[in-house]
Amino acid sequence: MLSELSPFLGDALSQCLTADGIETTTHSGSLDAEIQLASSGCRIIAILDPVHDRHATFERAKQLTELEIPYAFLTQDIKPAWLSWAIQLGATGWITLDGNVEEIGSIISQLLTGRIKQFWSTKARLMLDLSNGKPQLTEDYVASKLTALQLEVFLHLAEGKTVKKVAEEMGLTVKAVDSHKYRIMQRLMLHDRVYLSRLAIREGWIDA
Repeated sequence: MLSELSPFLGDALSQCLTADGIETTTHSGSLDAEIQLASSGCRIIAILDPVHDRHATFERAKQLTELEIPYAFLTQDIKPAWLSWAIQLGATGWITLDGNVEEIGSIISQLLTGRIKQFWSTKARLMLDLSNGKPQLTEDYVASKLTALQLEVFLHLAEGKTVKKVAEEMGLTVKAVDSHKYRIMQRLMLHDRVYLSRLAIREGWIDA
């Protein structure tokens, strides 16, 4: 079991899991340790925390997906955008710090040993539609209201880029971006770019 957590939480979980006979290592560096353990036949799971550097963490998640190494996220709170990325990348779940260390350790242990295939915390479930077997965000959130292309335009606009700049970066015409912008504002029931940016920050798509 590999974790990418704060030293305090990592140590507490390591002690808990070690007591259950599960070996742990805590680091936030390269993938070398995961690759070495996976190639040796060890059953492993990576525990990631995107709070401090979500870009680096989700890039790491992509690499773990490519290597077919299972991973879950562990945070205090969840942003809808983070949950959307986790689902798209194929994470085995999202654990929140609602219970004590022993309860969290038990969840990780069950994911590691295959006793449960996925785990979505209560906070995550409040944002998810699990009725079709595959988790997806409910219709309350941006990712469920926009197409993939519209979401990309939304992110550029939320960062304060002009329509012309978005068109250049996406290889689209200004007219096409303007059209997407109009539909985005309609679907999200927004009337001002300021509110669009605020929504993007609130859901975790961009940093404040």
